[in-house]
Amino acid sequence: MRLRGLTIAALLLPAALSAQTAPLRRVSGDTLLSKADPAATFVFAASFQYAGWQTIDILKIAGAEQYFFIDAAPDHAIRRFYWVQFEHFDPDNTYTYNYSGITQHPVQLGRLSFLGDVRVSPDYFTMDERPGSDSKAAEDFLRAKGFKLDGTFVTLRLFHLPDATKRRELMVIYGEVLSGDASEDQMTSTITAHAQANIAVP
Repeated sequence: MRLRGLTIAALLLPAALSAQTAPLRRVSGDTLLSKADPAATFVFAASFQYAGWQTIDILKIAGAEQYFFIDAAPDHAIRRFYWVQFEHFDPDNTYTYNYSGITQHPVQLGRLSFLGDVRVSPDYFTMDERPGSDSKAAEDFLRAKGFKLDGTFVTLRLFHLPDATKRRELMVIYGEVLSGDASEDQMTSTITAHAQANIAVP
């Protein structure tokens, strides 16, 4: 009986391990599917091409998955982008996400509620060159993919906390190059509408 039990356990072990290591998220075409934190589906407009994803360690205190959907010019200069980041603090610390120091406004993406802030940033992708920062990781990733990152971007940065612990975060950043025929005021007033128009969260 003991041998049989071990045999059954051995047969079940690969299935159990497979279930434990099954990825929480995957991308299929223009759709990002997340099973947790939060469980949601994100469908991007056809003009945004999936550029890939990576896992990162943020300054030795948090981990994250970054996903990028890019609208680029023929020379690979980024015109518009979505940067989706699922982030969590490491278990060996007690940090929580706190946005009290940021002026934000509520933004709805489908069924998910966010708080967001708008920025106009020259050299947006190179603002934070600290090794280990999520911004530096994104910059290095996109450059390795051949994208050109120059330009002044108007961005809407959105935060969603999936549970009451405030130790997990979904961040969605939508950005556009500030074009020559649009003022900063015009772009900041319309950036939320543009971000909502090119993504669906059913």
